[in-house]
Amino acid sequence: MKCIVGFLRMNDVHEELLDSVESSPNSTLCDQIINSQLNEMHEKMGLNKVSEENAVKCAKRSIEESGVKKLYLLTTAVGNFEVGWKIWKLSSQQKRYSQLGDTLNKAIKAIESKCNEEMIKENIGAGFDKSIYNRVENYRGDQEYCIRKHLVVRGVLDQFAYNLILNPKGINENLVDCATIVSNIVENSYRKMKFSQCEIDEFRRRNYIEYDLKIEYVLPNLYLTPHEIAKEKRDYIETVYKIRSDAKALCKELLF
Repeated sequence: MKCIVGFLRMNDVHEELLDSVESSPNSTLCDQIINSQLNEMHEKMGLNKVSEENAVKCAKRSIEESGVKKLYLLTTAVGNFEVGWKIWKLSSQQKRYSQLGDTLNKAIKAIESKCNEEMIKENIGAGFDKSIYNRVENYRGDQEYCIRKHLVVRGVLDQFAYNLILNPKGINENLVDCATIVSNIVENSYRKMKFSQCEIDEFRRRNYIEYDLKIEYVLPNLYLTPHEIAKEKRDYIETVYKIRSDAKALCKELLF
């Protein structure tokens, strides 16, 4: 208790309930006690069971930056404070402990949400990188034409902004069944998805796969500058993340 209170006071965290507690000066033993408390917090958050190293780093970094570390130690100190026999002090302690606990739980949930979003966006960005630098020269002319036309019609691709040629291989457009070609490619992509049917239905409505087709079939062949690629990546991450998040929230609502 003395080590925790000492740490809190050194970090400008003052709690009236703990004013009577003596604090220990900073020491190797106190450092070990503080670290032990933090490890206990990490275990309660389940960080020891998380396989994604970056997710753990995000959580630990956020705990430090957001002040949750100090909040956790304060909550622990108040919870362990011995008030003696005075009933009014006991009631005050319990009320304060409950308040701090609620605040702590909300802060931890915010960190979990933030880091979850960060990891999802990181994975989406990795998918973008894999496609954007995978320039493919041997797409059939009918596939290339049909996909480009489909994306323009859906509003996913701005033909004029990219100075895009819809039919770069000069195929006979009258002999191409674009509806079948596009349907086969799109449906095959959706079949590979590991999402609920409800989410996939929302993906269809929001042109989810079309954004993937854009970075797979079109962007790698446009000779974009590094600045343009960076912008496309940011836009792709934000768009795809929002579609996923909205679909998840919508389908969760429909369950109740």
